[in-house]
Amino acid sequence: MIHIRLLDSIIAILGKTPYIEFPELKKRLNEAGFNFTDQAIFKELRKLLKSDVIIKVKRKYALSIPWMLQRVETTNNWIQNYSKTPVVSQIIEGIEDKQTIRFKDLRRLKRYWSQMVLVLLKNSEDKTLYTWNPHPWQYIVDPDHEKDVMRSIEFANSKMFKIIGNNYYLDNIAKGFWQKKSLNYSYLKSPFHRQQNLYFSVIFPWIISVKLNKKTCDYLEQLFSTTKSLKDLNLAELIDFLENDAAGSLTIENNKKKSLKIKHQFIEFFDR
Repeated sequence: MIHIRLLDSIIAILGKTPYIEFPELKKRLNEAGFNFTDQAIFKELRKLLKSDVIIKVKRKYALSIPWMLQRVETTNNWIQNYSKTPVVSQIIEGIEDKQTIRFKDLRRLKRYWSQMVLVLLKNSEDKTLYTWNPHPWQYIVDPDHEKDVMRSIEFANSKMFKIIGNNYYLDNIAKGFWQKKSLNYSYLKSPFHRQQNLYFSVIFPWIISVKLNKKTCDYLEQLFSTTKSLKDLNLAELIDFLENDAAGSLTIENNKKKSLKIKHQFIEFFDR
């Protein structure tokens, strides 16, 4: 799985800064927390060159503009397909009250969670999202994905109320992703403070809850409570743990009474 992460990382770096030489590319990979050998990086660069994803001008690498334009066209087609499909009815078909899905890869879990949130928000009359995160680990391991999610929430003209359950250094990194115009957040002690193994998003009348096992909770608590700077963080190790050693479940339920209670708890908390 390492080569997939390396390919994605190279493309992401070149997408932000075109025409960079190998030493700078390797430096940025290291800054992102990845410790790849020169041999491994050159191997993936050759694959990307052969498939016309990137180009090389003298010693500098950049994304191929035709490849980018092809991706734009493909994405536009996907958006059209989703726009014409009764997405919500397909996704939640068969869910009368509650359905639970178990994951052993928390990055996959988070992406599914985001998908469900955006689909439900798009079709919600309330257009308001209430979220509880004991530790916002997703902003550290998948920053580009979370930026896309936040942009999608803003694009949907939705509002968001988010409570973070702890106030360590890593917990505060998430602030850089949030725009005050669409999101209200707090690190203060809340009615949900004791629920350190539970994450949830409420879009009335739906509740999407994520429960992590003890091993995962203990790992995240140890990591967040002891990390004082990004230099202390081994990002590759964290990602490897979330993809291979962590475990959790995602539950989606249609519960008007319960979701309304949580909604009122958020409103009272932010109005105080």
